[in-house]
Amino acid sequence: MNEDYEAFDAFAAIADAARSMLDGKLSFIEGERVICGLRDRARFPDRDPDLNAFIAIDSETDALPIGRVRDLWAPDALKRLQPEIDQTEVWAKEVGAGHCQNLLDRLPRPSHPRWVVSHRSIRRPYLRSSIGGHSTLIRVSLGSYRRIRLRF
Repeated sequence: MNEDYEAFDAFAAIADAARSMLDGKLSFIEGERVICGLRDRARFPDRDPDLNAFIAIDSETDALPIGRVRDLWAPDALKRLQPEIDQTEVWAKEVGAGHCQNLLDRLPRPSHPRWVVSHRSIRRPYLRSSIGGHSTLIRVSLGSYRRIRLRF
């Protein structure tokens, strides 16, 4: 059951990254690193064509200082590398944009808000949902065969 939640959370994080990449809120190099880091938790097949594109981008960009790693680099080295980073970002966007959209089309979309089991105590687990920034708790009892029955 925990594996299902882990895979669902990985799907949600991959979808968020892909959507942010397409919206321009996340660079394609940073986004592909997020997606590649979550692919095992999401249990994608090894030869998934959309993920292979992100693996290829990762392979071509792994030497570039992106994200928090930039803080460890000397400013003059970053300045020298910035044109290459900008050029590679354009290439990564060209390669990855279609695959981001394919992932968004393929990933499961629940018809209800995203629920996460919160084990505050073993006797009284709760489901936590976040809708519009507001958090809702619903008490649940865990029935046999791993089914969850809601009690409002």
